[in-house]
Amino acid sequence: MSSEAAAMAPRSGRRIGGRLHQARRYTTILLARGTGTGLQFLAQVLVGQVLGAAALGALSLTQSWTSLLGTLGSLGSPAFVLRRTAIQPGIAQRPNRLSWLQFGWITALIGGTLTALGFVGLASLFPAVMDAATPLTLIIIIALGGFCFSFSRIYMEEQKGRGLVQRSMLMEFSAPFAAIMVIVPVASVLPSPYEILAVASAYILAFALAAVLFTRRVWQLPLKVMSPSAWRRRAQRTWTELAALLGVDIGNQVTTALPLLLLAALGGLKEAAIFGVATRLIGLTATISSTLTGHYAQQVIGAYRARNSRAIRSLYTQSLAANALISACVLLPMIFLPYYCLLPFGAEIATALAIQVLIVMASLRLARQCLGLSQLFLMASGKNHYDVLSLAVSITVMGVVILAAPHTDALTMAIAAGSATLVRGALSWLAVMLVANPIRLRLG
Repeated sequence: MSSEAAAMAPRSGRRIGGRLHQARRYTTILLARGTGTGLQFLAQVLVGQVLGAAALGALSLTQSWTSLLGTLGSLGSPAFVLRRTAIQPGIAQRPNRLSWLQFGWITALIGGTLTALGFVGLASLFPAVMDAATPLTLIIIIALGGFCFSFSRIYMEEQKGRGLVQRSMLMEFSAPFAAIMVIVPVASVLPSPYEILAVASAYILAFALAAVLFTRRVWQLPLKVMSPSAWRRRAQRTWTELAALLGVDIGNQVTTALPLLLLAALGGLKEAAIFGVATRLIGLTATISSTLTGHYAQQVIGAYRARNSRAIRSLYTQSLAANALISACVLLPMIFLPYYCLLPFGAEIATALAIQVLIVMASLRLARQCLGLSQLFLMASGKNHYDVLSLAVSITVMGVVILAAPHTDALTMAIAAGSATLVRGALSWLAVMLVANPIRLRLG
């Protein structure tokens, strides 16, 4: 063997080893996310078949309110903490990373408490916020779930920043629905409305556990407890970034949760169940995008921080192609075989209205998925405010569609939500092309 060939052998071995490590990491992420998605479907099918459409609607209502309240209560901290843990990986930066983690915990405590109390007060003073038949106990359970979700979201994003994507996904997507599957046999023998309360309680239990783990981690940090004045100074320095990230988070939740919440308040739990099932089926593409985002997040953030134009271009084209192709494989059966996609959730769900809802939402989402992971590239490049603008426009579009429609039913909400998602994706893609263009990038 020549000296040149001998020198090339170690480099070739390192490249192969790196690719094998990347493939193994990507496979474990897919397995973790796939396990969560499978449990979600099994749990919803089980609830629909055993407890009926009303219980399935209550579960969808609990999910939507918990996510919305938890997102609002976290005050933009999840993505904020992710950026600081992902871009400061060195041992020398560890104290700084941990101090930002402590900052996130205090932020969630303040925001989660105010949000939970505000929700209970709002639902008590204004019954139109919830369906009149919704028990007060369920409102309290949802408020507690939102409080816990404020903490758990930050904790799970911090896990992603440390490279523990699989653990984060198992906590966020698998544990809540595993708890539901355990409780359904017990709930089936309970009288109404206790079966609904049991399912809702099981769902938030996993987030409560994640909040406890986060609190335990923060209080074991080798740092002094952050004083209120220190937290206030940091909040004042970073409020613009936190506000932008919070706007993106809230916009994401509003475009998906608001239609279901309106249906639950105006049409009852069964109407919400139809929309919730369609949203869950379409949500498979969110699973795909979330998995790809978790896989590419560290690499994209690192590439922007290192001003590596070539790496950013490569990551953009890879993520765009993967997102579009995998999403098409998932959505096309929903467009052409909608009845068979809905049937596992029960005969009460697989109606003509539900079929129309699913076809509309799947078609609009497919168009959206072909626009790539725009939010990831805007976040990594520090251009989140453009994403906030796109969200504001998309929410306006959704409101106009709802107000202009003669009837407020599940089909109207499907058109409104799907149109808003597509408009938001198109505007975010346009923003990436204009201000963070990964194709013709010039970093000074």
